Amino acid sequence: MKRKVIIKKRFRDDLKNIFEYINKDSPQNAKKFKDEIRFQLERIKSHPSAYPKLEVKDLDNDNSEYRFAHYMKTFKIIYKIPNNLLIILGIVHDRQSPEVIANLKTEDHNEE
Repeated sequence: MKRKVIIKKRFRDDLKNIFEYINKDSPQNAKKFKDEIRFQLERIKSHPSAYPKLEVKDLDNDNSEYRFAHYMKTFKIIYKIPNNLLIILGIVHDRQSPEVIANLKTEDHNEE
């Protein structure tokens, strides 16, 4: 099934901030990071239901399936798949609190 893909501003901002942080020490690793994230996004686009559901308190997984894909066992790409959409919400470090992830839902409704 072909889904319309929406990449939220939060995801683009997260990616930019992580890239810039890595780029300070290693431009080569920063480029590799960005390329690998693009590859991971293509995998998500191809098979969004193949990744685990996100289980976070106060995150309603009934109407929209919130899911995540790990990258390097350190970062989670958070997205949801309502109806025929794929909405890429953000990228977070595994050590970030569940509240940060839950906030992605709030931000999802406030920006395009």
